[in-house]
Amino acid sequence: MIIYRLLLIIILMGPLVLANGQQSLGLSKDQVRRWVKNTYPGTNESSNSKNQLFESLKFSDLKDTQTLYFYFDQNGVCITEKQVYSNQLIAQKKAEFAKYKSCGTNCWLVPSKGKTIRVKLKSAQWFFEVTAEWDADNW
Repeated sequence: MIIYRLLLIIILMGPLVLANGQQSLGLSKDQVRRWVKNTYPGTNESSNSKNQLFESLKFSDLKDTQTLYFYFDQNGVCITEKQVYSNQLIAQKKAEFAKYKSCGTNCWLVPSKGKTIRVKLKSAQWFFEVTAEWDADNW
């Protein structure tokens, strides 16, 4: 039952997430917190995202059915954003990225803030992930 609720929430919120995605790269932790609060009302920071190896933030909605991950470099700048979608949206998301330059299978280069973001799509059985990070080759 939880899987079906999760799928429904992701399906309904999927277009919102992609439309606002990738705006977090280059922001500090406090800026990401403010950005998430404004962009995803009802989403709260999760305390179980502490990691000894790298700095990260995790946000979930009140029912813990949608999760956003943000990873930071040693200077506290967001370098990676990860979001999860239902596989029902995979064709739509691929079509949205089709306007950008392909850099391989399920990989695109997206211009942002005068730099380039590498967006990768990774499919699993029930969901797929969209990961966005600065492209080192086009920095």
